[in-house]
Amino acid sequence: MKYIFFLFISLNAYSTTQMKGCGSYDLYGELKKNELTKSYDLVVNQGSISEYKFNLTSAQERQVISYLNQSIKVRAKITEMTSDYRGKLDSISKVEHTPPDPANYNESGSVVLVKKEKCK
Repeated sequence: MKYIFFLFISLNAYSTTQMKGCGSYDLYGELKKNELTKSYDLVVNQGSISEYKFNLTSAQERQVISYLNQSIKVRAKITEMTSDYRGKLDSISKVEHTPPDPANYNESGSVVLVKKEKCK
């Protein structure tokens, strides 16, 4: 019985991290420097099977650079997914420092759809 419980919890946590198309999202992750491209990525769910990387434009980098290597929550509009786990942020409307909370996985280290919109 306890194995079924853990399976249920694992599947529930995994389903909360899935992208559900284009729209406005709250993204909980870290701003990391990409050593290959020398640009910056917003990395969500780092090191997990549902890791997402969003390459930032230079204007977006200026918005978030003070949060380098910190846990942050970003409210962003996503209008294009370049693959299942990479995408482009159309705009960033809000950024705030958010310490990770392992006890509440659904609200930290995840992807939360705020408003669904059409993809380009």
